[in-house]
Amino acid sequence: MRMNTKALSEEDFQYAVDEYFVTLLSNGKEVELCPGGKSRKVTKANMEEYISSIINVRLNESEKQMRAIRDGVNFIMPLSTCSMLNWQMIEARATGSKTIDVEKLKSITQYNVSKF
Repeated sequence: MRMNTKALSEEDFQYAVDEYFVTLLSNGKEVELCPGGKSRKVTKANMEEYISSIINVRLNESEKQMRAIRDGVNFIMPLSTCSMLNWQMIEARATGSKTIDVEKLKSITQYNVSKF
């Protein structure tokens, strides 16, 4: 929007841009970017505020979910530890070894044979 509207006059901008201070979230819900956003038209003068508001709302819309993920990771492994590890080390701690020791698996497995 910034790039395409810089050269436009205010009149041309109003003709070309028919936007209001609302945006759609990932779930399809329309939200106002400010009180009364449904009736506040985007103008060349407030375009930067509009763009910043959209960026802020969209980047923060999943804050609750991200906090839950962060709390879950912190429950398993203190987040302070994560800063000392690279992604491979964190993955290994979260998922365990990628190789299966068949002999170890056999030693802890019980076989029950039943006839139908």
